[in-house]
Amino acid sequence: MKIGNHEIKAAIFDVDGTILDSMPYWTSAADEYLDRLHIPHPDGIGQMFLSMNMEEGAEYIRQKYLPDMTMEQLLSGIVDVMTDAYTNRVVPKVGAIEFMRQLRVNGIPIMIATATDRRMLQAGLERLGITDLVDGILTCSECQTSKSKPDIFLRAAERLGTDPSETVVFEDALYAVNTAVNAGFVVVAIEDESSHKDSQTIRDIAAYYIEDYNQIVELG
Repeated sequence: MKIGNHEIKAAIFDVDGTILDSMPYWTSAADEYLDRLHIPHPDGIGQMFLSMNMEEGAEYIRQKYLPDMTMEQLLSGIVDVMTDAYTNRVVPKVGAIEFMRQLRVNGIPIMIATATDRRMLQAGLERLGITDLVDGILTCSECQTSKSKPDIFLRAAERLGTDPSETVVFEDALYAVNTAVNAGFVVVAIEDESSHKDSQTIRDIAAYYIEDYNQIVELG
């Protein structure tokens, strides 16, 4: 299957901001959790989750606001907030599920590579029927890495049995786009409000940039 000028044999998808329109919930999750505990904090501290995995973000909050709380307690609280969002509120990005179905029809295997904790993510993926469309899920926590390093993308490609040059990565965040590009993947960047400030840089380094998945057909 071709995407633009590239012949593609497999696909790797990020989830938040890429398959699911969930970034607004992430950017408010830490605020909502601290509000539940009546802990004073500046608005918008959840922005840090945009470039960290769950453990890194939770450790930041623990050190700064909840030093007497264990990591297990803190992670459980944030998981509760986000599990509710995934279970009841999060919706897919425009055209995402339809495009994933198209990949399956064309025999393209799909892996998910996400910084999101599997336990909370599973509820939303199952509700929307996405788990039936993928061949596997890798999380940064389980791989003990972040998307600042290529490990999770390379491991996904290994599971798929494809070389990075014939594997398309769908991402929305600049740091993850940059990592995948530098690792030799074909990157399609998805527009998301959370990365709007970086949109021009993302356009410059990704192979393709789309506002929604309906534009895939326009790439070539």
